[in-house]
This record gives sequence, C-alpha cells and structure tokens, in this order.
Amino acid sequence: MTSLMAQYRCDVSVIAGDEEVAAELERLLPDALRATLAGTIHPPEHEPGLDKRRATLVDGVLAGYRERIETAALGELGLFSGHGLLVSGLHDVLDAVDEFRVRRLFLSDALAAPGYYCREHHFLALEVGRCPFDDSELLSTENVVDELVEFTQQHGVDLLLVVRRQDLLEAHGGIAGVLYPPA
Repeated sequence: MTSLMAQYRCDVSVIAGDEEVAAELERLLPDALRATLAGTIHPPEHEPGLDKRRATLVDGVLAGYRERIETAALGELGLFSGHGLLVSGLHDVLDAVDEFRVRRLFLSDALAAPGYYCREHHFLALEVGRCPFDDSELLSTENVVDELVEFTQQHGVDLLLVVRRQDLLEAHGGIAGVLYPPA
C-alpha cells in the first residue's frame, strides 16, 4: 500500500465496500493514508444503477468531510481576531494582500465584485486608479476575487474556498485573511 501511496497522490480518500471488510481495511491503513480518509460507504453489491448510487454516496461523504474541515478552520477566526491577526471584508483584505501581509485566506465561493488590478505587480483594488509601483493604469475586471485567487496561488497564500459553511463567513463580509505576526 505504501508503494501505491508513493505512486498516486490524493488529498482525500473514501473506502467503499462491505462494512466488516471496510472496517478491517481502515484499521490496516498506514497513518499517512488514514489521515486522508473522509469516510466509508457500504453500497449494496448487486443493485441496478450501482455506479450512480456509489457516486451519490461518495458525494455525500465528501460534502460532510468538507463541512467538517470548513467548520473547524473557520472556528479559529476568533482566535486570530483576538490576537489582532485578522482582517475582514474585501476592501481591508485587498489592502493587506497588496502589502503581502496575508498568510491564510478564507473566501466564500459566492463572493464576487468588480475591481481593478495590475498584471505586472499583482496589485488589486476596488476603485479605478493607478498601480503604486509603476504608475500604470489599472486594468478593470468583472470579478476582482478571481484575481485574488490567482494572487494567492502565485504567492503561496493558504486558501480555503468556503463552499458549505458560508454562514460562518457572513460576519466577515464573505472573506477573511489571517496576517503574518508583526516582526
């Protein structure tokens, strides 16, 4: 199993099979693979439309797993806020991102806003203007949040796109950023 893990990388796994066999397999999993386990499903072996039923069961396990991950991660926002390391709202988050101060970003997948950006310097803004780095005119975009996601990928910001627990981000305007501690 270790050689399979080395060959195939996975973020999340699901065990499918008979309840007793799945329990035994789960017990035998290496710790690294067990850490990726979202859950188990036990589809009946001989059922018309088994592939569709299996896919539905896996989707349910993954949705529950994602909800647990989001709930736990967003539950930490109060701790960061209490230490002065949290910014909320699109305007304040963009300001912190432009200064490369955000290390972790929590973003509702429903958040969208028109805005402006500099492709060369990865500067993001909600208002029309000029890039503070080279004084070039900012380009307009229908959704500055898309540019923000690209920025996070290019600059190593840990991004959690919140799909299931958007209610936990409402108080933050659908977006929150955890800052690096001051030097």
